[in-house]
Amino acid sequence: MSKLYCVSKYLILINFVILFSDCNSRESQSNKDKSDNISYADSVVKDIPEFFQSSRWRNYFSNEQKILSIKPIDNGYRDLQIRIWIGHGYLPKYSSQLIMIKKTGKIITGELYTYIPHQETNTDSVLPANKRVDTLIPRSGWDNFIDSIQKLGIYELPDYKKLPGYYLSNDSFGATFEIATPTKYRIYDYPDYEEFKDKIAEAGKAFKIMSLIEDEFNTKVMY
Repeated sequence: MSKLYCVSKYLILINFVILFSDCNSRESQSNKDKSDNISYADSVVKDIPEFFQSSRWRNYFSNEQKILSIKPIDNGYRDLQIRIWIGHGYLPKYSSQLIMIKKTGKIITGELYTYIPHQETNTDSVLPANKRVDTLIPRSGWDNFIDSIQKLGIYELPDYKKLPGYYLSNDSFGATFEIATPTKYRIYDYPDYEEFKDKIAEAGKAFKIMSLIEDEFNTKVMY
């Protein structure tokens, strides 16, 4: 067997090994990228108030997530994700905020999106937003912070429409909460929660959650 033949054979073998390793690496990375938002749709219990089931809201909300380059979580999340949407996206002259907290295994991370969505005239389409993303780290540590908002009822608070006496003024501002786990997804709304904090217990808890966020992250909630 000639030396040239042996060298060629080994080069082919080496190239095959490199190609196979590269494919495995790309597949592994692709699976990792998808793992945070695995669809658990068949097993996820969903609590979605009627307003958030409307086609207008779903189209708008889908566009809003696209412009922020984030994936929806209504089909579940691998461990825990909390999103708090602050402001009123339908009014593009106002700045909006999104607080996003993710727990994956033992790792907890937080981000604050500050953005101004631009809405096309007479449509529900949203144009690319002017946005800024900041990292959030609670002063008391993640474990203490998560424990505090859990005790305030962030996982169980009902939507405001289920609360007697919770009436809105025109152009109400407030916070929309999303909670996702592998088995459950909830979305609920608390507009004008500060106005009702002393009248309705649940609004008071929403106010305390938002006040805690301001204190822990040294940020100002805008609404």
